[in-house]
Amino acid sequence: MRKILVIIFLLLYAVSYANGQKVPYLTGLTLSHAQRLMKEEKYDAAIRLLNRFKQKHKKEAENYLVDFTFGNCFFMKKAFDKAAKYYSASVKKNPKFSSAWINLAHCLYSLKRYFASAKAFFKAYNSSSKKEPEYLYYASIFFLSAGEYKKSINLLKKLISSYKNPKIKWKEAIAHAYILCKAYKKALPFVEELSEIEKGRKKIRWQQLRLHLYMMLNMDQKALLYAERLVREDPTNPKWWKGLAHFYLKKDDYTNALCALIIKGFLVPLTEEEQKIVAQLSAAVGIPRMALLFYKKLAKKKTSFQLIYQIAQCYMRIHRPSDALSWVNKGLSLYPKASKLLLLKAELLYQLGHYKKAAVLFKKCAKAGISPGRCWLMSGYAYLSAGEIASAIYSFRQAKKYPKQKANAIKALSLCLSMK
Repeated sequence: MRKILVIIFLLLYAVSYANGQKVPYLTGLTLSHAQRLMKEEKYDAAIRLLNRFKQKHKKEAENYLVDFTFGNCFFMKKAFDKAAKYYSASVKKNPKFSSAWINLAHCLYSLKRYFASAKAFFKAYNSSSKKEPEYLYYASIFFLSAGEYKKSINLLKKLISSYKNPKIKWKEAIAHAYILCKAYKKALPFVEELSEIEKGRKKIRWQQLRLHLYMMLNMDQKALLYAERLVREDPTNPKWWKGLAHFYLKKDDYTNALCALIIKGFLVPLTEEEQKIVAQLSAAVGIPRMALLFYKKLAKKKTSFQLIYQIAQCYMRIHRPSDALSWVNKGLSLYPKASKLLLLKAELLYQLGHYKKAAVLFKKCAKAGISPGRCWLMSGYAYLSAGEIASAIYSFRQAKKYPKQKANAIKALSLCLSMK
């Protein structure tokens, strides 16, 4: 709005003509006196002068310039509501007086009456002899602020098509307008152009928006190519590495997604969510030690059953079952009813050769309905390894009731019976 203020300031002291008619002498003399007072910032004195003139010379005071000058006085006092009333009276008497339309538009903007402000700017454009494009631009901006997206877009389209060298800010405005009314495909060409011609921070914002639009429009291949281009052109910007990771993830390219996030982590600290993704990806691509590093880092801030389970799994993958068991025990102290942890503990006890303890825990899991067929079978194997044949036979007979474990249970039973 800074430019509008300049326009108003310059218009404030203009000696005006309209429709080829000269200002009456007495009216012009009074207005000149009022303007001198305004230059000295004696706005109340100027208002009193105009009121006296209005009382003594009612006919001459009907001139639209008197209302305009009244409006200017109140405008400079920041009494925008009163100023707007006088500017409205001025344009009612002379609809072609663009200066009053401009000042009225600014008052309405200051009063947050955006729709009315937009209409006033449109009137200013139509009534001005030079057809200033800025008036049309401001009209479109305030239609946008008022939620009248289609009106805004129509004016901006007129602006862009009517002038040889459309300003960047016009293209910015129409891009925003299309996005606000969810016409993303129509916004995209403008966003693509702006992402190429803008400079500095503005350029980065348009590049981000371009990448986001590709994603919203399911243009995954184009998005990936653009993200790869961005990291080549500006490899120190963490936003591009994050975006690249996102599109690699959409393609299930976990290795490249992991690399992109790790590089992003070198530039700026990863968020907790990103650390979790790095841990999951590390585990998925076969780097359990890296996964363990990130999971343990997350556990220092806030632990959870799932986090403890993942840490234990990572320790198992690097052949450190004792450490895995320590974490499982820690988890069970916090979440004693966590079935996945109970089952994992039984498996670890079996792996570590604590067969009797493993057998008892597998049996407990089976009775609790935690993978009962498998747990009865494992309970039997554990009892068998512990040398408790009778208990093993009981567990295998229970396992035989489950179709998936039936064949293995029958074989194990035969072995047990042959050992009696």
